[in-house]
Amino acid sequence: MAGFPVVVWFRRDLRLGDHPALAAAAKGPLLPVFVFDETAWGRAQLPRLAASLFALDTAFRAKGGRLVVRRGKPAQVLPGLMAETGARQVFWNRDPAEPAPAGLPGREFPSSLLFEPGGVRNAEGGPYKVFTPYWKALRRLPPPPRPLPEPDRLGPIPEAAGESPAGTGAAGEATARARLESFLDAGLAGYLERRDIPALAGTSGLSVPLAFGELSARQVWWATVAAMAGRENDGEGFLRQLAWREFAYHSLAVFPQLPERNLNESFDAYPWRDDPQSLAAWQEGRTGFPLVDAGMRELAATGTMHNRVRMVAGSFLVRLLGIHWRAGLAWFRDRLLDHDPALNAMNWQWVAGTGIDAQPFFRIFNPAGQAARHDPDGAYVRRWAPQGPAPILDYTQARRQALAAYRGLPKIKPPTHADH
Repeated sequence: MAGFPVVVWFRRDLRLGDHPALAAAAKGPLLPVFVFDETAWGRAQLPRLAASLFALDTAFRAKGGRLVVRRGKPAQVLPGLMAETGARQVFWNRDPAEPAPAGLPGREFPSSLLFEPGGVRNAEGGPYKVFTPYWKALRRLPPPPRPLPEPDRLGPIPEAAGESPAGTGAAGEATARARLESFLDAGLAGYLERRDIPALAGTSGLSVPLAFGELSARQVWWATVAAMAGRENDGEGFLRQLAWREFAYHSLAVFPQLPERNLNESFDAYPWRDDPQSLAAWQEGRTGFPLVDAGMRELAATGTMHNRVRMVAGSFLVRLLGIHWRAGLAWFRDRLLDHDPALNAMNWQWVAGTGIDAQPFFRIFNPAGQAARHDPDGAYVRRWAPQGPAPILDYTQARRQALAAYRGLPKIKPPTHADH
């Protein structure tokens, strides 16, 4: 294949460091390409995606190349690009949430997960369906591979037709690395105490860079391990959160129906409500429950929502309003800057009690109790929902109705493998 470029297909891995496909292609002629399929991204992510692509293109130009952007479906775009450039192969990183087109000539490389799906198994050799034993098993394994360095140089990059990314703003690999360093320096100590207080900037702030692949999980893991050495901090608790993301991808690989169907089919018989008015009130932050409304208004204004509040808002939609979790999944997919296909699916099935490591259905978050515990002085609510309408439901009555419906379900065990 001497003299023919390798097409390096960038997906949700918009970086030069710890990029196995790029590292493998970097010794010869290569053509980096991003195929923009707008159906693969949420609406709120599109401006951020443009900024991230611009940053990646800038990084390539610093090495004498450029990033080519084509629009369409990868199954059609990539073969056409190969024909134009004489490329014989495409290199890409595996994405468990988005399988590559069948028959694509080239090589698929291990993804930037900590471990490949199937790499963490229970004593019977099967997948874990509960997170805590999964986490303990992961910690008993040898550590994940260290991240690959950014290529020192890139081979010749041929000319090819395509858009050049246009964008500005704080995004991209360098910005993500700076955010990681800042968190590890100043935020790792006291992380577990601060992360559940929505009025504080107590989380890592890395969910968006991870969603766009400006950082890899391995880069975050090993940087955290280094920061933990010889210091008192909450690094182990933070690594556990990173492993939750890993668990989502491993679960999706085993249960590809995760974004579409209740894993516990008992809930197929649940009397889900078709209630457009209540759904709209939830989406627009007009439920009359201040913590829920604050979270939904934060989402509308910023594209983000504090993780604790996501759980409360999700529980409100599914368990108190009785609306199917798929409505929440679709709303978050379109509105979250940090939308991640695997995490969004697993988290919604978790909060609905229908899937992996499911939250028991009788544990219904009380929005008032959660606000008293996690926003005791009301700072978060005052910021996002200082005034609100009357409640659209009575919590006690709605909880009673939800539990009564749950008790009437047939008892069907969740599936144990992907072929269910």
